[in-house]
Amino acid sequence: MRTSYTHFTTNEREMLLLFSDRGYSIREIGRRLNRSASSISRELRRNGRRDGSYSACQAQKAYQERRKQCVRKRKLDDPALKEHVKEKLLKCWSPEQIDGRLKLEKAKVRISFATIYRAIHSGQLEVSKKCLRRGGRKPSPHKEETRGRLHGQKTIHERPRSADTRAWFGHWEGDTVRGAQGKGVVATFVDRRSRFLVACLMPDRRAKSLTDAMCTAFDRFPPSLKRSFTVDNGNEFFGYRDVEDRLKTKVFFADPYHPWQRGLNENTNGLLRQYFPKKCDFLAISAQDLQAVVDALNLRPRKCLGFRSPAECFPLDRLLHFT
Repeated sequence: MRTSYTHFTTNEREMLLLFSDRGYSIREIGRRLNRSASSISRELRRNGRRDGSYSACQAQKAYQERRKQCVRKRKLDDPALKEHVKEKLLKCWSPEQIDGRLKLEKAKVRISFATIYRAIHSGQLEVSKKCLRRGGRKPSPHKEETRGRLHGQKTIHERPRSADTRAWFGHWEGDTVRGAQGKGVVATFVDRRSRFLVACLMPDRRAKSLTDAMCTAFDRFPPSLKRSFTVDNGNEFFGYRDVEDRLKTKVFFADPYHPWQRGLNENTNGLLRQYFPKKCDFLAISAQDLQAVVDALNLRPRKCLGFRSPAECFPLDRLLHFT
């Protein structure tokens, strides 16, 4: 006998009809076709005529019609799930974040991120590809830094080990996101452990503007939540000594042309670009508008956090108590 079941072929149905007309028993037909007696019985019962006769041609047509009806239903045929996925995509959640959050919440209906991507590209999900980070575009190469150089600063290699291992909260990576020429800047700071984002608007990239904005943003933080800052070598961070004095912290600088040493901050800036594309006018954006975007990112689940959000992981109670 066969080790696994296969559907009857047209030839087998014709032979079954022939043997049946000759009066062979079900067991004998099964032996001749190398099929079990139960398979022969089921075939006659499912595809036989009402009068008990059997037609190979009609049986084959009935089988083909059933095959058309047994196509696996697509996950997004569920209206509630489809609406949930669209809602999160419009909030700029990635397909992987949607998938991971459903698993974390132990949702009854789940969907893989690969299925979401296929649905977007096939048009099954009526959302713009702009909802996806970078819209599928490759990141542009980094231009060589041509501005002034720092001397005597502490490098990333002197940073506490707890910052490297993400053992404690309060170790931040910092950078700036530029708008159009002369249209303002956003300073961004990301906690290495929780991925919690703090951002503030600046009129320009001068060192004094960055120092004032940074100190204003972190002045209300307790010492345990501002242990260190790792930044790039841009001129806007040349006021780091004032930052260290005013915030009672330490500032470390990544190696030149090594953006991957601040990969978390670079990635977060990419997320911010989904809301504020290049050459946007930051001078026309209010602090409330920026904070709404920061809140959305801090509430977005992250794979590296087990699909919890930065706001769920960052010790906000410690900050509120200190304030």
